[in-house]
Amino acid sequence: MPATFEWMQTKTKSTAKLTTNDLLQPEINIQYGCKYLATMLKEFKNQKTAICAYNAGIGTVNNWLKDSNVSKDGTTLEKVPYPETEKYVAAVLKNYEIYTKLYQFK
Repeated sequence: MPATFEWMQTKTKSTAKLTTNDLLQPEINIQYGCKYLATMLKEFKNQKTAICAYNAGIGTVNNWLKDSNVSKDGTTLEKVPYPETEKYVAAVLKNYEIYTKLYQFK
């Protein structure tokens, strides 16, 4: 998302003046996508919660974490209120499991 990209640029040491059009370049898109995911993992600690934040946004996930129907402990999501995000997280975690087995890392 353009706003996320602009925010992530403030978190890097790069002096390059990039625009949202630069996200069409795979190397830039992957670089910033990875940095954003790393930021979410650092922020939320729990892998599933971080992936939800990557997809649905930090503010959305922070609101979910405040809802005791969704998160009992305020840090881990027991339910994902957005069906799109729930499907996204399931796909990411399934692929993570496959890659972990294929490349034997963890």
